[in-house]
Amino acid sequence: MRERCQYPDNDIDGWIFIMTSQPEAGPHKVFCIGANKTGTTSLAMFFRSINYKVGNQEEGELLLKEWSIRNFGPIIELAKTADFFQDIPFSCPYTYQALDMAFPAAKFILSVRDSSYLRSTLAVSRGAGSRCAPMAGGAGS
Repeated sequence: MRERCQYPDNDIDGWIFIMTSQPEAGPHKVFCIGANKTGTTSLAMFFRSINYKVGNQEEGELLLKEWSIRNFGPIIELAKTADFFQDIPFSCPYTYQALDMAFPAAKFILSVRDSSYLRSTLAVSRGAGSRCAPMAGGAGS
């Protein structure tokens, strides 16, 4: 549904799109392909709040070996289980091309962060609240 609206704080008018129900085919599949620590968890919380099924991140992380040999089949199978995915292996290079081919109607969000990202990533990789060891070769960058 599309409604014309006037913004209350200024003289700009525009269009607002209001979804009154879920699309017949369900929500679009959405992949956040930004690196870890760029707001990916916040995006997952947002999509969960609008009733998207968020993929199991731990299962995705277990597919890193498959990603490293460019076997995207298991990653695509995991992507069939939910509507939104983030972090590894979805943020790894080359994954989005395989996902785009498998899910042509999917949407991709590239989340980015300023230079403080490096400090945050280093803190996490040194064990400040992380259960994961840093990846050799920067596979998720």
